[in-house]
Amino acid sequence: MEKKSLLNILISFFLIISVLILIYTHYKSHIIYDSNRVSHYIIYYIISLSGVLFFSSIYFLNESLKENIIISFITLIFLLYSTELIFNYLNLKKKNDVDLAKDRRLKRAEIILEKYGVEVDTRSQLEVHQDLKKKGIDTHLLVTPYRMLGTDGILNYSWKEGQEKPKKFFPLSGSANKLTIGGAETGRYNIYKSDRYGFNNIDQEWDKKINTVIIGDSAIHAAYLPVEQGWAGNFKKLTNKPVLSLGIGNNGHLLNLATLIEYGKSMKPNIVLWVYVEENDLVELKNEIKSEILSKYLNENFDQNLIEMQDLIEKNYQIFVNKKIKENKIKETESELFSIENKPSNKFLSFVKLTKLRNYLFYDLKLYFTSRITNKTLSDFEKVLVTAKKTTESFNGEFYFIYLPATTRYLEDYKYNLKDNDYYRDEVLDIVKKLKIPLIDLYELHFKNIEDPLSTLSFRMHSHYNQGTLQDISKVILDFLNKNN
Repeated sequence: MEKKSLLNILISFFLIISVLILIYTHYKSHIIYDSNRVSHYIIYYIISLSGVLFFSSIYFLNESLKENIIISFITLIFLLYSTELIFNYLNLKKKNDVDLAKDRRLKRAEIILEKYGVEVDTRSQLEVHQDLKKKGIDTHLLVTPYRMLGTDGILNYSWKEGQEKPKKFFPLSGSANKLTIGGAETGRYNIYKSDRYGFNNIDQEWDKKINTVIIGDSAIHAAYLPVEQGWAGNFKKLTNKPVLSLGIGNNGHLLNLATLIEYGKSMKPNIVLWVYVEENDLVELKNEIKSEILSKYLNENFDQNLIEMQDLIEKNYQIFVNKKIKENKIKETESELFSIENKPSNKFLSFVKLTKLRNYLFYDLKLYFTSRITNKTLSDFEKVLVTAKKTTESFNGEFYFIYLPATTRYLEDYKYNLKDNDYYRDEVLDIVKKLKIPLIDLYELHFKNIEDPLSTLSFRMHSHYNQGTLQDISKVILDFLNKNN
């Protein structure tokens, strides 16, 4: 075969590959994910389009230049896959969120021991769960709903054709009536008993006429404190009325909306306190909106009827967790179990996609883009609030938006894209005011005037707000409600 013909065949081959990647990218982005993950696929659009333009143009170059370009390109491909092979062989990778969390736990414990003489439990939740299991103590390992985004919920593993029960559903809490491992921000792990629907409440509250429902993420979940010291516990003491906390760690506003519709709506509370945590709620919403199931909650008439499906949730939740553990061979269990990514299970496909190399090279860039807030995210945020307000009004409840400032505001050495943009505070408050939602701005009403903001944190370090601070802001919220009613 002539050199010229061989070069043209190679160019055509690479051009076809580029076109196929472009078609597949468009298919995944606009059909499979209904345009909800366009930002995720931008890099693939750029690469495939560049490939189409590049290989189309070199057809018209002279033979010598064609040869040099093709040889250089093949050499580059060879080097990339050789590097990926080495990465796989040596298991080289950037530290993931769980690895970084472990490093932070150890460093934090070291500082606390040095400064305060307090020994801190540095085990992960998974390690605590395994250690207690050896002692015969059965505890529940909570995989938060946010961590199920990669699989868009969980399967009904006993599902059969013709059943009324769904083939797939998205749980919004943990298992019911189980000893659940919380957090260790006070130095020791708090273990609480979940209520009948898997939230952190005293179970009997569900039998009462609820006055207040508090909805939010880990701040409201308050799994690092005894239930009476959390948001709901403090508010119940102050009001002497039944209060439910429907907060779960990692929740963003679409999960909060789903929780309000599935659980809050059935209780018809007089007051809904919707807690916005500026530190990460918008970033989490960016990921949640990609979920096919969760996105349906923006339609006012959608629900999964989860409150009637607790038995189904119980049967499948632990199967889901156990499968995660088994699939990832225990040594990598924690990082995989608590990841929102649906990582390729096929090692060959992972190799073809240069997964380890891409993660290693573009990890920091990925972090930047995941924390970047766009007009679309703010628009999605507005849609969520509109639906949440309408849902609350449907049972004649009063809807309040509570703005909770990030604890990282007070940490000078904490670098974060959202912090550089003042957490998009003005944009968020503009939306709340536009929708005429009563605003309880805890930054203005409380935190702005604190001379020593680090005193609000456990051990004056990066953490959720401590017990004393939760007591203080509960009083601020109640004062606001009393003055405006």
